[in-house]
Formats: sequence, C-alpha cells, structure tokens
Amino acid sequence: MRIQITQKFRLFSHRPGIRCLIPFTTWEAQIFPTKIFLTNLAESGEKELDIESSLKGFTVMQDLERGRITISGKELKIPSFLKKYPLAPSKKRLFMGIHKKQDFEMIQRRSDMAEIFPFWLRLAQLIPEVPLPKKMIGTMQLLKEGKLDLLFQAAFQGILCPRLKDENYLGLIPDVEVPKNLSPLGILHEGARQIEALFFQTEEDHLHFLPHLPKEFHAGRFIHLQTPDGDELDMEWSKKQLKKVLIRPAKTRTITLVLKRGLKTFRVRKSTRQKGERAANTLHLKAGQTLYLDRFMK
Repeated sequence: MRIQITQKFRLFSHRPGIRCLIPFTTWEAQIFPTKIFLTNLAESGEKELDIESSLKGFTVMQDLERGRITISGKELKIPSFLKKYPLAPSKKRLFMGIHKKQDFEMIQRRSDMAEIFPFWLRLAQLIPEVPLPKKMIGTMQLLKEGKLDLLFQAAFQGILCPRLKDENYLGLIPDVEVPKNLSPLGILHEGARQIEALFFQTEEDHLHFLPHLPKEFHAGRFIHLQTPDGDELDMEWSKKQLKKVLIRPAKTRTITLVLKRGLKTFRVRKSTRQKGERAANTLHLKAGQTLYLDRFMK
C-alpha cells in the first residue's frame, strides 16, 4: 500500500510584469521581457536587472519542484547580493485531484481552493519565514478570521506574493495605510499552517485526522506530514472519509487516533503482505516500523 502524489507543481504566466517570490530568499521579482525589478519583502532593498528575452513566447515559471524561477525556459540566476537561506528540505505535499493547466491567471479566475492550497503550502516551504507584525493590520484580519479564500483574493499579487495592504481594493477589509517596514511574508506561512490544520493536527499523543475538512474537499492526499515527535505520515481520503494512513514512527510509544464522521475502527498491518487485525483508536508505535492503516469503519 503506497500513497503517492505524482503531480508536478510548476506555476506559470505569460503576462509581462508578473511577480514571483524567489525561492530561498526574502526577495520578490517583477519580471518583464527585458528587465527585472527586485524588492526585498523582509527589509528595505530594491534592485534592477537587465535581461535578454522577448515578448514572443514570454513565459515565467515558478518551479515549485526544483525551487527556481525560469524565464522563457532559462533559469533565473540569483545575483550574489540576494541572500540565500539554507532551508530544511521538505517533501510535504497536498493534492486534491486538480489536474488543470497551471496557468496562474486561469487559477486566479477559477479561485478553487482545492487547486490553490497545494501550491500555497509548497511555496511556503521554499521561502524563509518572517514573523508577522504584532499589531493586527490590513489583510491580517482575514488571516485571523481564517477566511483563506478571501485572503487569497485580497492579500496576494502576482504568483502568491503576499501583501499586508489590499492592493486590489476589493472592499473586503478597511483601506488603511500600512507602514513600509512591515514584512508580509508571514501571511504565506501562517496561511500554510491554517491549511494543514484543516487536514491534520496533533495534541500531545493524539493525532487528529481531517478535523476541519471543508465539504468541497471531498477527496485528496497529504504525504510526508510531520508530527512534533518526528513521525512521518501519509494519508488519503475520498467521499469525505479517511481511507488510508501510513505511519513511519520515530519513537516507540502509544498514540490515539481521533477520527471523524463516526469512524471507530480500522485495519492495521506491519507489512502489506499481512492480513492484519482490527484496532480502535489506540495504536502502539515502534520506532522504525511502518504501520499500514486502512478499512476504516463506523
């Protein structure tokens, strides 16, 4: 039993002037066929770069697989003055069955969170985190209220470049002046944490599966989830119900599974060749021994 995500995350746009976050940095790039404007979203700093490209066939790709930006097929070389952060590698992926073309203008138009959340979650893993301002301001109000669909519309420019000010003037929040020295990057990361919490949460030795699953997210896969104890999990659900879970424990201990929608028991195996046995809620983990859970029942 394996739970895999084979979909590649490579957002793209043909629009001159599209904005992208540069992976492993706190910089944003606004890209035109012959020029790039760079802005540091964590501290003051602006730069310009001349490039050689053309309007014909102009394509900017935010490659979330390799953590890079390409312009009409050529990788953007990160200038030496842009500090790169050594972020811990993560294989965490969310996928909810959307196979549509990853043209970001079309994605914005559809505004389907089942399509957007996987990209949002992945991009947050490639950008250094900067704390949110202590004072609630601008688009942070939507973040505080957990209105991630409205936050997507109001707080992002270009390909998921966060903003504390609603530069689209949608009327979703009061139009207030935002100090320029405040970084909006924390919106990306706090939003990603809220996204993950819809599908998986931990509380001491209790693992909560699909605790706040929105009704429109009826099927999906979430792989390489991490617990505070270092365990790694993969999970799959369909028809709004949990179907499969793989647990790769880091520690030997006993945990409790908190299931939704009336599910009470499941089959647990230590090998895919085993017949397995029924279990209910409590599960004994042994470090290094993968457990395979399926056949969840009421």
